[in-house]
Amino acid sequence: MADSISCTTFASAKRKNMKSYLKFLSRNKVYTFINIAGLVVSLMFIILMGDYTWRQYSIDAWHKNADRIYLMSEESVFFLWPQAAYGATTHPP
Repeated sequence: MADSISCTTFASAKRKNMKSYLKFLSRNKVYTFINIAGLVVSLMFIILMGDYTWRQYSIDAWHKNADRIYLMSEESVFFLWPQAAYGATTHPP
């Protein structure tokens, strides 16, 4: 019986706090805009990083002989991807 009372009280307090916060946000438009804009920018950044990472790791992965694909170029081209520069200078077996 004590558990059901505390759960009801907790839910009621949670609802009151949410109403209070929503009232605060409706009164402070600039604060609300800054919070929502920050959330949007951070989520966009996370989605773009995930997409970029997924694309980098899936390049030529579909190919039947993906383990036999070599990247050939000059080392100066790979200044943003140093692991590829070291791999490009080695000779295939």
